[in-house]
Amino acid sequence: MKTITMYSSDVCPRCKEAKKFLEEKGYKFVERDVRTDKAVRQEMRDMYVSGFPTFVIGNSIIEGFDSKGIEAAMGE
Repeated sequence: MKTITMYSSDVCPRCKEAKKFLEEKGYKFVERDVRTDKAVRQEMRDMYVSGFPTFVIGNSIIEGFDSKGIEAAMGE
């Protein structure tokens, strides 16, 4: 199974909703908090994304919470 990297903020309601979705689906993910870590913010700038949450799954970058897009990137 692929691992998901989720760029989020602990004050973002959509991020909390996305995290719940990932947990319910049983997806393995690493959460990176852009609010508290300057290096993580720079990683997002380097990917040319600014929306929350942002997901990196394999070679796919999904900006915003898109459950169907996440499932597709996971091969479902």
